[in-house]
Amino acid sequence: MQKLIAKYGLAAHLALLAVAPQFFSLSAAVWLAALTACWLFLEPSRLGQESLSAARQRVLRSVLSDPLFWIMLLLTLVAAVRMANGGVGQWYDAESGEWVMRGAAVGSLPGSVDGGGRMEFAACLVILVVLQGCRHALGRGARCAFLLGFSAISGVAAAAECVRAGMGDRAVLAAMDCSFSNPSYSGVYYGIALLAGISAFSAGLQRGWYRSLFLFVFAVAGNAAGLFAFSPAVVTLVFVSAAFLLVVYSAAWNYVTSNSGEALVFLIGVVGFLMVAAGLVLAAVPSGGIAAKLAPFFGEAGFLPKDFFPVHDLLSRLSLDMWSVHPWLGAGLGSFADGVRFIASSEDLAAIPAQQSAPFGLHWLVLAERGSIGAFLILAPLAVLAASYVRRAVSGVAAGFPPPSCFAGFLVLPAAVLESLAGVSLLAPGAMTAFMLLFSVAASSFAKVKSNV
Repeated sequence: MQKLIAKYGLAAHLALLAVAPQFFSLSAAVWLAALTACWLFLEPSRLGQESLSAARQRVLRSVLSDPLFWIMLLLTLVAAVRMANGGVGQWYDAESGEWVMRGAAVGSLPGSVDGGGRMEFAACLVILVVLQGCRHALGRGARCAFLLGFSAISGVAAAAECVRAGMGDRAVLAAMDCSFSNPSYSGVYYGIALLAGISAFSAGLQRGWYRSLFLFVFAVAGNAAGLFAFSPAVVTLVFVSAAFLLVVYSAAWNYVTSNSGEALVFLIGVVGFLMVAAGLVLAAVPSGGIAAKLAPFFGEAGFLPKDFFPVHDLLSRLSLDMWSVHPWLGAGLGSFADGVRFIASSEDLAAIPAQQSAPFGLHWLVLAERGSIGAFLILAPLAVLAASYVRRAVSGVAAGFPPPSCFAGFLVLPAAVLESLAGVSLLAPGAMTAFMLLFSVAASSFAKVKSNV
């Protein structure tokens, strides 16, 4: 019983913590991170007949020798400084009688608008803890349980949001509009969770987790509904394509590693879950909203707004101008909407949508608000994860048919890159956390061969 609690109790805590940046407050995320960190080091999963004390020592040594731990610790400290170093924003200078763009309280440190950076700090803290838990303290079964828990909780939240939309909640209905004036969509988070849910369903069938059917319904159906409801058509197309490829791969994996009956059950289950998702969307999303989201797929509208490319080029140029003024630390987190209006000409301002809060492209927003140092800090952990994925894949493919979670990590990267060419959703704390965690679990899921141990 103690082993069972250690194995799946930690996975459940990590799953709950993983959704915190998307759905919980800063204080809740911090408390959950502290509790989960204690569980990680006190009750890690044990390998074979390994004793609890040996498992604790193994996890501690692994964490301290992991370069990703130190990189994420640095990122968390930078996020804390950015959160505390507020003051960025418009300010009226009474002496000159003009509005000016004020910098952070301490200009030589990363800054943000007042109240900004709180959930980014929470995301960095959550990623710090969950990455180490998934990389060093979970076995294969526990990683599957983590993916199931993470995707199921996300699916429940997506279903709840759809219900709120059906009840006429204006805030939720506004989020469903997916305006390009704010190109950050919560549907990207649900798309990543959908990939996690599909891979967890496939692996769960092989492990005989038939009693978890209720969780699988939310893990797949709930997130599929959330992806459709809270994404523009172009983002839905990207993640649906990735999900389709993952379904094909997962069915082949079930067939090869188990039997044709299990593969058939998997495919029937996915179809059934998608029917549930369709029913949820039809019941919750206004008919006009459904028609607008489906129109691009039938050639009745474009996937991108008609003025997308001219506005894209304009916002990109203005972002580059902001970066040239603050090349190292950027103008400050959350400063783009105000800052761009101080460097744009009157002609530029007339062409920019009134409520435009970000450029069309994640890289431009990173450079404008975080500068070159901020861009490097974001790329550093991604580079370590990518290197880990490639290294494990080279040996893991030779050791056998990699599980679906490995392929999910392979698919989430191009999906995220494509979305980031026109949106900034991955800078949202929840989506950032989900992407990093799925990519990390994918790398850890490859089988090891003895020569690399």
